Amino acid sequence: MDARFPLDSKHTIYAVCPNPDCHATYKPKYSDASPVPSYESFCTHKQFPNGKTCGTCLLRPRRVGGQTVCVPIKPFVAYSFKDWVAGLLSRPGFEEKMDQAWESNCTHDSELKDIFDGEILQEFRGPDCNHFSTGGEQGCYVFSLCVDYFNPLGNKQAGKKKSVGMVSLVCLNLPAINQRTCFFMVSYLVPMSHHLTV
Repeated sequence: MDARFPLDSKHTIYAVCPNPDCHATYKPKYSDASPVPSYESFCTHKQFPNGKTCGTCLLRPRRVGGQTVCVPIKPFVAYSFKDWVAGLLSRPGFEEKMDQAWESNCTHDSELKDIFDGEILQEFRGPDCNHFSTGGEQGCYVFSLCVDYFNPLGNKQAGKKKSVGMVSLVCLNLPAINQRTCFFMVSYLVPMSHHLTV
């Protein structure tokens, strides 16, 4: 997946409680300038203030570079939205192209060729009741959000059943030619140890 999506932006790996009735998340902690994160060993979540503590084990041992470290049983990878947008805007010519997306000459009687030609974005207002695109020096951008789960091992009927969840974003201000996967943001990755049933 690294070849299709840019996964080199800042990210945080959370520990998620593997208890199917809980799913509490725990942010990593760092101490003494160590790059190795540490997590809670057991889930301390309570569904109700006076309820029972979950207590499910969150970590498993793993050998890394000849040493044993504890890693989340169920990791949740969250990528930095600000870092991704900054990467887009730093590309030569991209900020100008993204700002120009609002300059639609489409009328309600003409053919719609872009989402910005549609009535919703043509009439979309901000909290000040002015059109959303009138942000002064600020950029005003529109994003499309996609949530999908897929089997990273393939979809063969007799194959192994596993599932990975992915939340992705694409900036619709980019011209359609630039809305390729290399400009998508993978916002979250949710590895699953088993096939997700609906």
